[in-house]
Amino acid sequence: MSEAQRSGHSRQEHGDNGSRPGAGSERSGVQEHNYDSITEKTEMKKLQYGWLGVMGLSFWFFLGFPFAHHNESYIWQVVLDKLGLIDFITVKMHPFPFGTRPLGQAVVWLVYKASGGSIYPQQIFNYLVAVAAWYILFLAAKEKRVLSLVSLVVGGTLFSGYLYLFHIHGVWYSPTLLLIAVWFLWYPEMLTDRKYLWTSVLAFAAALFHTSALLIHAAFSIGLLFERWKTLTRGQWILVGASTLLALALIRPLSAAVDPGWRMQYVLGLYSYRTTEINSLLSSVVFLLGLLTAASFNLGWRGRAAMIALAVFASVAAYKASIPLLIVWIFFCILKALFMRRWAIALALLAAFVIPLRVQSGSPTHAVFIIMICAFVTCLGSSGLEKRLAFVNNRTACAVGAVLLVSLIGLRTGLQLPVLSKLAYPLLAEKEKTFQLASIIDWMMSSGYRGYGIDFQRFAGGPSETPENAINRTHRPPTRATDLSPYLNVLRHGEPNPGDKLVVCFGSETVGNAREVYRVKGRYAGDAIVFLPTN
Repeated sequence: MSEAQRSGHSRQEHGDNGSRPGAGSERSGVQEHNYDSITEKTEMKKLQYGWLGVMGLSFWFFLGFPFAHHNESYIWQVVLDKLGLIDFITVKMHPFPFGTRPLGQAVVWLVYKASGGSIYPQQIFNYLVAVAAWYILFLAAKEKRVLSLVSLVVGGTLFSGYLYLFHIHGVWYSPTLLLIAVWFLWYPEMLTDRKYLWTSVLAFAAALFHTSALLIHAAFSIGLLFERWKTLTRGQWILVGASTLLALALIRPLSAAVDPGWRMQYVLGLYSYRTTEINSLLSSVVFLLGLLTAASFNLGWRGRAAMIALAVFASVAAYKASIPLLIVWIFFCILKALFMRRWAIALALLAAFVIPLRVQSGSPTHAVFIIMICAFVTCLGSSGLEKRLAFVNNRTACAVGAVLLVSLIGLRTGLQLPVLSKLAYPLLAEKEKTFQLASIIDWMMSSGYRGYGIDFQRFAGGPSETPENAINRTHRPPTRATDLSPYLNVLRHGEPNPGDKLVVCFGSETVGNAREVYRVKGRYAGDAIVFLPTN
């Protein structure tokens, strides 16, 4: 591709008017020149205030860090302690299909062994990769001020999906976020300087963490063919086509087998959006994001007013029908990408939307991919708003950082802060329950109940399995008994288990026909109580 073509692609993809690629003019060139006049004078300044966008995510991570064992983490430690690196990567063991995500498993094994068997460094690793992804997304955006604020809001409110950061098995997800960010970074010149080749390499590497990377990569690639088909060389057709076909071919073989026994219908995957948008306050935030997206259409003031009215109507209708407003925001992001003829982005949005439906667990973690793409799309073409946000700079980032740091210290020391304490309660309660269970296990192994098993009063399955405690998690245990049992067996060193079991409750819940034998006080989650059944 010639330099002239390369320059043309850059102007087309970053045009402020949101029109189709190739619709540039001398007037758009003037707009671009005016737009550039308000950008930072040095790359260093951009790099500095870009951290504003990751402060929301970082705030909640450092508030919750560290978690003790959570979800499948107990059984992961059993397998990590038992197997060497090669076996851990290649051997399939119940209940996990080992061998399907070898690179992710290798990272977990290496970090776990290097830290002397601690689960905390893996949480840091998950966080650092996620932050790197959001920061690269900031570098990819032309509307950097807008994206910084949108990212701050998204990370600071829609955090439930990022609970995976606190899991040693959460290694799967951050690499796919990194892939999405790199796609956007290189999107304007994706077919130059071997950028597509390197992005493909990253996609297949990310697929060794989670196969969702292949679906998103294939969608981006197909959209790229639609966008650039007139200018593609034969070699580029072959490269993009081969990478896309290979990604599509590998998606199913690398995926875990679907168990129809509990997965029910694909519509259960939509529950991921409900477990992300867990209360009315978050619905209000998503509503505003939808309005911002609608207002960013380049349709003139009448067209924008119509889009905003449509967004309001759709949001009210969705709210009354108990449909998460996230779906409305996603719809307007897809509509905007189609309007701008950014086929690659539109198809990537559709692919990311399908991921929760494909997995069907209802976990909010599977919504983090589309939320990142929507944050970027919301900011596309918002050059007017970018100019009005000239106050967003290094000083703004430092001021926001200082407020969040003071708030973080206050919350971690038990200080009650307006609004923030209420928002922090679910995360702090979930963290507290992980340490309550660890305390119960320590007590149990040094007591006369060492040989007993543990049952939980409530079940902690996937959100689609247990919608009754997926959002209000007051009484929900931090893991399942089936994941905990192998861990307890290891602690007993093969001692015989008489078959008797204790019942563990959280949130100060009680059990009938049982005697309390141990209690762990809680500040946020209520007490964790151990009962011995009397019949």
